[in-house]
Amino acid sequence: MAITTFDELKTAIGDWMDRSDLTSYLADFITLAEGHLNRNLRHRKMVTSTDITPTSNVYALPTDYLHYIRVVEKGSIRYALKYIEADAAEYLYPSSPAGIPVHFTIVGDNLKAYPLSSNDIELTYRQKLTALSDANTSNWLLAASPETYLRASQMMAMQFINETSTPRYQATALLLQKLINDLNEESNLGERYKAGVQLNGPTP
Repeated sequence: MAITTFDELKTAIGDWMDRSDLTSYLADFITLAEGHLNRNLRHRKMVTSTDITPTSNVYALPTDYLHYIRVVEKGSIRYALKYIEADAAEYLYPSSPAGIPVHFTIVGDNLKAYPLSSNDIELTYRQKLTALSDANTSNWLLAASPETYLRASQMMAMQFINETSTPRYQATALLLQKLINDLNEESNLGERYKAGVQLNGPTP
């Protein structure tokens, strides 16, 4: 059967597990699978950009934030900021001066730029998968690779029923890892295929 929606994915999990007593847990398995995929999948379709306005010089990270890719201060001249550890920020900017930012650090769910600034930043970051639900029946990954969703959900179901030492579990885990690796490699090729190398200096 086709797996294109949240309900079709739940049906497929139930069919592959062949366990009628798991019906009420199918949505949980999908949620747990998404957590696993967010930790391991690094695809270009997870990359997005957004502008963030600070509150008291602190930038709240998006709720779907996984990790930053680029941080640009949007003053009169755009300027890419460099990451430093929080301890380094305390050492370099002990008095928390205001000015044109050069660095940034991340503490918890917040980003701080140094020197402190009230300008917006453009944050390019990798975001979590948009969770499947009755209200959100599909996302890019389910459309691109329903098998990845299915195998990840199956693995969570097998953990739930304590089936982690069986050949089926091991085979599913290996297949899931291959599917994730293939998606990551596809993404890398899509971003860099035939990108070439640019050399500085005069042409011989």
